[in-house]
Amino acid sequence: MFTYWINESQYEHVSRQVTEIGRLLGGWIKQEAIKRNAPES
Repeated sequence: MFTYWINESQYEHVSRQVTEIGRLLGGWIKQEAIKRNAPES
């Protein structure tokens, strides 16, 4: 699709970076949900 902008190696690198960002955001969202649902001590 975007092969005229980036080559296969660059696409692979960007894809891995985006996947890692998704994991980090997912973990952050999950932690925030746990904090909000935890009872106050």
